[in-house]
Amino acid sequence: MRILINDSPGTESQYMQIFLEKGYEHNELIFRDGFADTQAFVEQQLEKNRLHIDLIITSRDEEGSRFERMAADKLCYFKNQLTSAYSKGNLRIAAIPLVLYSTAERSALHTFGFDAIVQKNKEGDHRQFVRECERLIRNARRTVLDDLDNLRLKVEDLSLFPYSLKAKEYFKLVRPRADHYFTNLTKAVSQEFIKCPTFLNYDWLHLTQEEMERPYDEFVKKFRRQIKYGGRINERTVWHALLRKYERLIKRDVYDRYSYELNLSEGMGRESQECDFILKTDFEGLLNTTFLEVKREDKRYYTKRKGKRPQYTRKFQADLNQAWDYYKYTINPTYQRELAEKIYATRKFNFVLLAGRREEKEEMQEVFDTDLNDHYPGIQVQSFEDFAEVYENYMAKVNRLALSK
Repeated sequence: MRILINDSPGTESQYMQIFLEKGYEHNELIFRDGFADTQAFVEQQLEKNRLHIDLIITSRDEEGSRFERMAADKLCYFKNQLTSAYSKGNLRIAAIPLVLYSTAERSALHTFGFDAIVQKNKEGDHRQFVRECERLIRNARRTVLDDLDNLRLKVEDLSLFPYSLKAKEYFKLVRPRADHYFTNLTKAVSQEFIKCPTFLNYDWLHLTQEEMERPYDEFVKKFRRQIKYGGRINERTVWHALLRKYERLIKRDVYDRYSYELNLSEGMGRESQECDFILKTDFEGLLNTTFLEVKREDKRYYTKRKGKRPQYTRKFQADLNQAWDYYKYTINPTYQRELAEKIYATRKFNFVLLAGRREEKEEMQEVFDTDLNDHYPGIQVQSFEDFAEVYENYMAKVNRLALSK
């Protein structure tokens, strides 16, 4: 899921709070500051790189310089008149739903061209706004299915379309009339797709409930069970193996791919960093690339929790130091070239240590947060329950956006 937001930098935290409360993640929101910035994003990331977004939100709140910078009406016209494609060339940019999110009275707004207009709630109740955004995303997905119907195609026809029996009939009847279908009979699919249909690799088209729930069930079943570590039973054989088997657990619809134990040399090759998982995004430099280090679910955080000055356990301290080494590596100018070659050029990283259980974390929450912020700022510690909750939120969001059968 990707939502592009055209608003001033001061509003980012508010948007984050609104969407995070509904189970979205930081990496699902892309912020641009004004019309020129948003136009450049569309031209580079959508038209040229053919990446995918699901929704655009823009603002028109004040007169003066900020009003001119957001240029909501200009953005609306710019998007709607485009005939170019995005999303691997399969969909047309003009069909991306556009929401005007404004403090102005709805009756005073010019409504032409926007898919929805939502007045900002000054009391902090943003449920209607999120519901409207999700309604538009569902509608856009239905439009794709409607287009396939008008093209006399079924989703199952597309996996090997050029080589199927269906293709011969399609190329005879539809392809010569591609311009007609693009102009009059379809709204979302691109002219390129009409001329040569291809597989539409979208979870909302293919992901079944069982495929989504099975990784979660396996994960929860394992961490609730008392695993007997020792010998060949370790975090690599248990947790690394599970996350690699069910990539959806770590990718969800937030990351596009990952590297496992990628060797990043340090000190002229004498030492190296090898984070368990480096989660990557197609929006290089715009969204966070995440270093995810996975330890055991029975990891203890503190030695003496009841003392005046509780101390981290030796093993947990070592885990934190390992995550901190990744952080120091990414900000060291010496290693920027290697990072760009082995990952891509970006300065947007975050660092997650998956270890331990929520019960101990909550028991020491105030001390835990203080210690982490004081000594390891930028490192996020997730308990196994926290990790499961992130995936629960993902499943709930997928179900809210699902099209009725």
